[in-house]
Amino acid sequence: KDLLADVGSVATKAGAGLTAGITLPLAAGALASLKLSTDFNAAMANISTLIPGSRKRVDELKASIQEMAVTTGKSTTALAGGLYQVVSAFGDTADTAKILETNAKSAAAGLATTTEAINLTSAVTKGYGDISAEAVQKASDLALTTVKLGQTTFPELASSIGKVTPLAAALGVTQEELFAVMATGTGVTGTAADVSTQLRGVLQSLMSPTGQMTELLDSMGISSGKSLLEQKGLSGAIETVMDAAKNTGEPLQKYVSSIEAQTLMLALGG
Repeated sequence: KDLLADVGSVATKAGAGLTAGITLPLAAGALASLKLSTDFNAAMANISTLIPGSRKRVDELKASIQEMAVTTGKSTTALAGGLYQVVSAFGDTADTAKILETNAKSAAAGLATTTEAINLTSAVTKGYGDISAEAVQKASDLALTTVKLGQTTFPELASSIGKVTPLAAALGVTQEELFAVMATGTGVTGTAADVSTQLRGVLQSLMSPTGQMTELLDSMGISSGKSLLEQKGLSGAIETVMDAAKNTGEPLQKYVSSIEAQTLMLALGG
């Protein structure tokens, strides 16, 4: 009888151990899954406010996110948050899911959040007037190359490039030139924010030329700084101004009044 009692006691303790070691973690996992599902549904509800009266469309996007979570390694909740930003920035189009996927993959490669990637690509594509999936992919590829070659990050680019993009686009500076300056200047003349400010100063100097700059343009038979950019590109325009200052012996500030612009031009010119 005592032996049976001992065996029963051991079995009871073992059962309790199993409950603590297996059942409780399973319960915790179930609760975590329930919370993720609840958060995901809440995020999709937020998205539905941006697309009122389109339940079918929201269900389509929800299914896309669930598939995307598998291929990108991002949680459905994080992707739903990114989708909200995509629809806010670009509106809902046939490219919505593709734009989200591009930014999610870029975020993973650029060690950033999906929202930061969207902020970056939307600043560039909206500034250049093309928000198609192809344009977003191009901006994303250029940004990743910039991070690889320069001394900057996706978050830094996202928070700074918007300061110069509209002016660059207006003056005909290509995206390739824009990102090339960011890749070359970061870590040399400062952070991404510094380089954006410096490049903006260069472009403003070409848009509103000094007297000396106007004389230079007139001597070349060029009507404006924008025309100089169109004919020679950004690198060629900077080289032209640097050569003029060197050949005439005039200080660079006679051509470019912004000290930030001078800093960048001297670095790029070298």
